[in-house]
Amino acid sequence: MAESAAEPPPSSSSCAAHLLPCKIDFDGPAPVASYFLQEGHAAAGQPADPLGPLAQFRGRELRGREVHLPAGVQARCVSRAGRVLGLEGQVSQLMVWQHDAAPAPAVMGDYLAAIEVAQAVSLVE
Repeated sequence: MAESAAEPPPSSSSCAAHLLPCKIDFDGPAPVASYFLQEGHAAAGQPADPLGPLAQFRGRELRGREVHLPAGVQARCVSRAGRVLGLEGQVSQLMVWQHDAAPAPAVMGDYLAAIEVAQAVSLVE
């Protein structure tokens, strides 16, 4: 039975995607884990931080908010080896980060609107 293009291969795993408020003029492998540090999430029964999740990127404090993708929209993590892209997994968590304060709901709406526009454009024949 052929797999649908909309379904990930059964062997794919889940991954997290992070949108950071910066531009880096580098295209290659990097030790991201040593520059992007996330605080642990609240333990079960403990209150979550009212300011949202906390992270640091190169020493600068970031606050985040999770984006829930619209129904029917999927995001994938890919890796690149030369000119070849490989599927690493399906995004299980999409976080948007901003300096000093969690992204406002209006900002989150802008991200979701961009996804809807991209989806509409991709459907044009």
